[in-house]
Amino acid sequence: MMPVSHRICARSGEPLAAQVDCIRTVQVFDQCVLRDTRSQCFPVPEELCGPFPLPSGSTATVQVASISCSVLDIVPAPPPHGPDFKVITVLVMVDLEIIILTQYGLERCRFPATFTLIRRVILFVPDGARASCEVLAAEGNWCLIVEGSEPLVCCEIELCVQVEASGTVHLLLPVAGFCQPRIM
Repeated sequence: MMPVSHRICARSGEPLAAQVDCIRTVQVFDQCVLRDTRSQCFPVPEELCGPFPLPSGSTATVQVASISCSVLDIVPAPPPHGPDFKVITVLVMVDLEIIILTQYGLERCRFPATFTLIRRVILFVPDGARASCEVLAAEGNWCLIVEGSEPLVCCEIELCVQVEASGTVHLLLPVAGFCQPRIM
């Protein structure tokens, strides 16, 4: 990185910067955080948890095993949004471990399930920027067993997802010197 050789004029009472440097950094152009609470039902697999019906007093809990978030699509936003606004579609997948307990709290069985969520947001995404998403938090709140010849476990999942548009920019900074490491 080559410093620019001219000095910056300071306002009255401010010191002059020694030089101006151009650094390359990532700029976040726009972002939002989606908080979503959803319920989804999953069939109880008979090969793991049978025979049915489940004993009276059975309960279920849920644990989050893994989480992923991906951008599926980016398209121009409809009017009245400007040309650099885009509709971003994200897919969140949460792999769960559902545990069915007896009335005495002993584990009867456990089985995997996948919770999916698709959301769309409108963000400012100028040319050269990219969209990304990240799950900040995912938690299984509670589950309920729905009895029947083929029982279901319905669980509530709470998600917090950040979607952002960012890109590399060159930023001009006045430089008064370099940071010096502390001597210990």
